[in-house]
Amino acid sequence: MEALQSFNVGTRVDWLFKEYESGEDVVVEEVTLKRLFWAFKPCIDGFDHCMPVIQIDGSHLYGPYPLVLLSAIAVDGFSHILPLAFTIVESENLSSWGWFVERLKSVVGRRHGICVISDRHAGIIAAMEQPGWCEPRNHHIFCIRHLATNFVTAFRRPGLKDRIVELDYQVQENKFDLLWEQLLIIEPRAAKWFEDKPLEKWSLVHDGGRRFGIITNNHAESWNNAIIEGRSLPISSLIREIFLKTVDYFDQRQVEIASQLSKGQLFTKHANKMLSRSINRGSGHSVQVFDRALLLFQVVTRKIGQKGGNSHTVRINESMCSCGKWQTYRIPCSHVIACCAYLNLGHEKFVGDCYKLENLANVYNGIFEPIPSKGDARWPRLVGFPKVTHDKEVPKKKGRGKSTRFKNAMDFQAPRGKN
Repeated sequence: MEALQSFNVGTRVDWLFKEYESGEDVVVEEVTLKRLFWAFKPCIDGFDHCMPVIQIDGSHLYGPYPLVLLSAIAVDGFSHILPLAFTIVESENLSSWGWFVERLKSVVGRRHGICVISDRHAGIIAAMEQPGWCEPRNHHIFCIRHLATNFVTAFRRPGLKDRIVELDYQVQENKFDLLWEQLLIIEPRAAKWFEDKPLEKWSLVHDGGRRFGIITNNHAESWNNAIIEGRSLPISSLIREIFLKTVDYFDQRQVEIASQLSKGQLFTKHANKMLSRSINRGSGHSVQVFDRALLLFQVVTRKIGQKGGNSHTVRINESMCSCGKWQTYRIPCSHVIACCAYLNLGHEKFVGDCYKLENLANVYNGIFEPIPSKGDARWPRLVGFPKVTHDKEVPKKKGRGKSTRFKNAMDFQAPRGKN
């Protein structure tokens, strides 16, 4: 860790040793590892240009020691992973999650309006109630797949999980209300179950656009799968694996951004795909101007068979469309595209900054420096740092840890695209 900080200046590393856990001022030559936190400097700086969304999750290590890796994963305008911060802890509990979240706050605290997505682990919920993370400065949202799985476990009726996921995806309140009423007809006990789960914690239409349409912890879980082999390694080797994986991610993104910029593109592929769909749909909409100064419009969608013919209100000056998609994803919907085309107004200016390639280049312009071999003359010398040992009270596992676990319904859920 000293070498990591020495060659990559600005990288954050925090230790917690068992001997210093009480806060007593003691000096010992040998300490017991309790927890370790780190965050790479280029990732800390890159987060300033990402969506203000962080997914946090824990995964077990399969090496000789039964420890847990807690990860914080940001999401860029490509809808790609930005590894942000990590902690190795003794287990997932109230104290360890609080320790991790407190340090995470210290590296991202200059931003406001951050939305943290997680499962409903009691330790995470308690940690997110700490000053600086709670409303209104920042927000905490539940992963809908975990929530839906918990709901199905409680009631064990076929089809309920899909209904909960569909309910959460809605970006229009009237559609949400209709689906909610249908759910209560099938399972009247649902109202009681959701009493202690505020709508803004899990419903897309009620969250104020805080999570950019992201409703699951899929990015964090994808990261855990990406480093699954490293989770069987000793701690120092695991950290090196995460370091090299992150370096590789930065290189891939730099190549991807340079390629798109060379073709004269303005936005990420993720944004271009959504824009293309909106442009195709908007070509058949009819537009009525209500106030040119306020840029207030009514848009009627193209009618195809039994579908279409719906009316939506667009307020461009307020970045609002009654369909809810513009506010949710920060990408103009088909109704906004139709209004822009009617006025010969470029819709590009209404795309969120996090999707602009020029901005995305700032996410990945940080430089990682290679770490030499331990025998290299440049390797830093530790002065006054105690010897770090494993906690003897935590039994060492025999043999190679198994990297399998009992799967639940979430492991077999196919990825679902946006509406």
